[in-house]
Amino acid sequence: MKRVYDIRKARADALAAETARKREQITLQEIQRNSQQEHSTVDARIIEALANGASWGKGPMTGAGDRLLRVTEIAQALSLTKDVVVDSLERLEAERKVKQHGGTLDNLAPYWSILRRW
Repeated sequence: MKRVYDIRKARADALAAETARKREQITLQEIQRNSQQEHSTVDARIIEALANGASWGKGPMTGAGDRLLRVTEIAQALSLTKDVVVDSLERLEAERKVKQHGGTLDNLAPYWSILRRW
């Protein structure tokens, strides 16, 4: 009788562990999905900010007439942290949606511009 009890207990423990593992996987998938949605909304806001060059006032421009903006300017305008903006710009650069330009002698921070697909 003890042997039957031990076998049933081991099976119940294995099922409980499997259920807990499935819950963790579902939770991780939801977290990844939410972070991807957050990334896409931040990316869209940054692209919109880079595309709307008229609202930035005076500053350097590309040959196509687009404004060149620094990370600090974008972060202040969108009320985001610099780290979030930098991560987003790096993702967008990998997707070939924005371009990084060099800085100037007095400020080495790079400028960023949108890459338009005409």
